[in-house]
Amino acid sequence: MKKEKKENILAAKATSKELISTSSLNFESIPYSELDWERGWLLINGQVAKNLNKIENTGVRLGKKYSIKGGFATLKNNLYVFKPIKEDDHFFYREFEGNEIAIEKGICKIALNPNRIKKEEEIKSKGERIIFPYRRNGEGVELIKKEDFKTNFPKAYSFLLANRGQLYKRDKGKGREYDV
Repeated sequence: MKKEKKENILAAKATSKELISTSSLNFESIPYSELDWERGWLLINGQVAKNLNKIENTGVRLGKKYSIKGGFATLKNNLYVFKPIKEDDHFFYREFEGNEIAIEKGICKIALNPNRIKKEEEIKSKGERIIFPYRRNGEGVELIKKEDFKTNFPKAYSFLLANRGQLYKRDKGKGREYDV
């Protein structure tokens, strides 16, 4: 590596033993214009790289189609995150401790684990739901007021109320967003 401006990068596949003597390596020149700064560099020689680049740049990127965030921390995923067993116009239904529980769709967001998704078609089948008791405001999001939550999402509120003992144990007893 040198601190000088170049139009391309030289890349070669090598084992650690081969790196001792770089004179025996077969370097390929890859133009910077072919490297994707958003997705990272894929330094594979020849036609394989061209084919992969063509495949990866076909269609709309997932990040352009869906809002993707880095993650969430509920500290009680077993309560907040669930895979619906069925749904209707107003509710997702989840299984919890042998019971079928209805949760209002309006309080839920889709939660995806990107490590489990390989194709866009898998989003619906592998997507989970998360009870998300927040609203957007001008500056970001804020917790939905307790009375609004009880009135607008009574089933979700009742579910969390029935499990308040577990919720209070979150974060060493500091998990009391609502004094339910």
